[in-house]
Amino acid sequence: MANESTFPPDVYGFFCGGINQDNANKLCSTMAVCMNNNVEHVHLLFQSLGGSVSDGIFLHSFFKSLPIQLTLYNAGRPDNLWAQLDHHDLYLSATEAVQFGIAQEIDEFSPPAGAKVFNVA
Repeated sequence: MANESTFPPDVYGFFCGGINQDNANKLCSTMAVCMNNNVEHVHLLFQSLGGSVSDGIFLHSFFKSLPIQLTLYNAGRPDNLWAQLDHHDLYLSATEAVQFGIAQEIDEFSPPAGAKVFNVA
């Protein structure tokens, strides 16, 4: 019997919180639900003031290894500071992040009308 999913191929969600072990677990659980329900592309509006470096590295590696497409959207405006690493005095705008290959493109998070949207909580 084929695995029939009630999930659409593209899903949209929000994450707003610190980078820590509990939130990393919630993000992993959310991605597992998507993968187990044949989702092809997750669009995630991502907002965080930072947190644990080790949990951030874990999430970066986890996101890169996903077998489904994941698009992360920065909750700030593209003109705002995109990345800030105070310990290294590195400041990049969204445009500079694309130029240096850290980000692929600048786009708006805009789920289509009627799309079901989830919150990673």
